[in-house]
Amino acid sequence: MNRFLVIRFELFKSFYYSLILCKAKSDGPEYRVTVMDGEIEKQLCSNNIIKEINGCLQVELSSNKLQNKIKAEVAKALGKIIGKSVKEVETPGEGTGERLKINDVPTA
Repeated sequence: MNRFLVIRFELFKSFYYSLILCKAKSDGPEYRVTVMDGEIEKQLCSNNIIKEINGCLQVELSSNKLQNKIKAEVAKALGKIIGKSVKEVETPGEGTGERLKINDVPTA
């Protein structure tokens, strides 16, 4: 059964809201993120899914540092609500070679 959550997360010292669609999948829960801010939502560029694997929220990192920061902050806030930890993994084929820490703030 699908359910929705509304969460608040912090990004660059401002607070934003996100609508999360929680879907039960055969390989584990999946969370589809929609940020309630048009400019920030555009940054997710179809990379808006957070998966739960082995009881941990998986944030797939891409070569876009801002996109990574947004997903990491949403995942961190979601994890607090549902009681799950967050793990960052590279997106297959992206080969970024670097990881963005949740607390890193890009200078944009």
